Amino acid sequence: MMYKQTVKDLAVKKAEAIPLEWRLAPSLIASVGDLDVISFVNSKCGLSAREVEITNAVSATDLAQKIAAHQYTSLEVTKAFCHRASIVQQLCNALTELFFDEAYARAKYCDEYLATNGKTLGLLHGVPVSLKEEFHLKGTRTTWGFAAWARQPPATNNSAVVELLLNAGAVLYVKTGVPQALMAWESVGVNGRVLNPHNRLLGAGGSSGGEGCLLAARGSLLGIGSDIGGSVRLPASICGIYTLKPTSSRFAYNGSRVLAQGVPLIFSVNGPMSVSIDDVETYCKIQCTGLNGLARKLDPKVVPIPWTPVAITRKLKLGFFTDNGVVAPTPPVTRAVFEAVDALRKAGHEVVPFELTFDGPKLYSSASSIFGGYYDELYDVIYKQSDEGMIPAMRSGDRDPFANGPTPSMKAADIWKHKNVLDSAREAYADTFTAMGIDAVICPTVAIPSCEHDKSTKLTGAVSYTIIWNALDVTAGVIPCSTVTSPKGVDAPKPLNRPYRSSREKHVIEAYNENPMLYQNSKVGLQVVGLKYEEEKIVSVMRIIDSVLKVRVGAAKI
Repeated sequence: MMYKQTVKDLAVKKAEAIPLEWRLAPSLIASVGDLDVISFVNSKCGLSAREVEITNAVSATDLAQKIAAHQYTSLEVTKAFCHRASIVQQLCNALTELFFDEAYARAKYCDEYLATNGKTLGLLHGVPVSLKEEFHLKGTRTTWGFAAWARQPPATNNSAVVELLLNAGAVLYVKTGVPQALMAWESVGVNGRVLNPHNRLLGAGGSSGGEGCLLAARGSLLGIGSDIGGSVRLPASICGIYTLKPTSSRFAYNGSRVLAQGVPLIFSVNGPMSVSIDDVETYCKIQCTGLNGLARKLDPKVVPIPWTPVAITRKLKLGFFTDNGVVAPTPPVTRAVFEAVDALRKAGHEVVPFELTFDGPKLYSSASSIFGGYYDELYDVIYKQSDEGMIPAMRSGDRDPFANGPTPSMKAADIWKHKNVLDSAREAYADTFTAMGIDAVICPTVAIPSCEHDKSTKLTGAVSYTIIWNALDVTAGVIPCSTVTSPKGVDAPKPLNRPYRSSREKHVIEAYNENPMLYQNSKVGLQVVGLKYEEEKIVSVMRIIDSVLKVRVGAAKI
């Protein structure tokens, strides 16, 4: 019963944090359509014309420039985003913490600083930035979706990510939803379920799903998430926004809460999630300040490479694939990749097939085993520290896999075995990439547009398209590419014409084929992948591809 009471207490706390004048009538909430949240927020939820203008700005970077030019004050911008985030919370449950009074005080400080000094604090001066729940921020709780951690005192320190944002002049105002243990690709935990604002019958992705939801609905323009298996890229694809997963140690990450001190095989990284590539690059500039920069001082593991933009004035040469050998993509995902390939070729870029010269299923299996190596720590938190147990979204069936106790942690021999698999695949990928002379690889982000609530664990094979790049530790970004508009037409289920390669593939294909209409209005992102420490180049490539996709026929449907 303790778990249920914790869930109730957190929900009440969040509801009470929303100012009375911003609370929506139950009848208004009931009237919104599951596919119509974003237009509903713009027109029917009490936002003023000025607030709609501010929250629909082209980017956080542009908004910072307008604040610096005195077109807006930080305080009015902050109030606009607090208002809109409150609305999104009531419709989609994107948030875990709302601290508007502190945000207003910070915004006033930014305005006073600009007025007094005639200059800004940094690249994000006065702009509200949202924060994934896992990053420590003084005075707020960092629960990881656990009831036990929700009952612990608030954080007493700031993570490196927070210190960098504050140094850049940002205003922090909300923290966003995650799944239990950050281990599912839908975001549901002790703070409730995050809904997809494009289709509330589906998840918003995970584990940075709260960020994906809030950004898609314009309750934020720039947020910071984290990624160890696809956790910024999956929500970006599903919610139709931009993101970048850097190589490990390119960005400072110290001071964030962790479940266990990990074996050095696959590293978690933080990354920007935004409505604009400009904001992705702005965050990169804030993080990548070289040997004597703040990031390096906050986290000595940071590789001190200063941000050096790469200008590409020639046509691109890209590799592409649609099937990673683990799970075949569903029709909307295949269509999105081929439409992107066609548009790029018509724009004069060279796009050639890319062969995965490493064993995709073997790499995915090793990565999955590595992630499962910490289940004893998970068992301790959800059974010994609380009565919550493993939530349905984390189970592959009705039975709790921990019913008879935790699975054993990895042995040293297993660690070395998996390391050999990773090293071999990393070498094979880099050799093929270099030999082909390509700028990047484009491919699916996830094999299915999204997942039905509480079904993500059965569909874990779908996220093999992100996990393999974490295992290879290379740079990978996502840009919006397509929308599911015709589930019974161009995106209708198609025969596989071969036996399923595994039960994981069977689950994914059948999930789409059984009810394609469920995925109406889903977004599909294109993944853009490079080599290690190629963040500058991949951002530049993403810009070029994005410009091509935006001008093609039907770009309004992205």
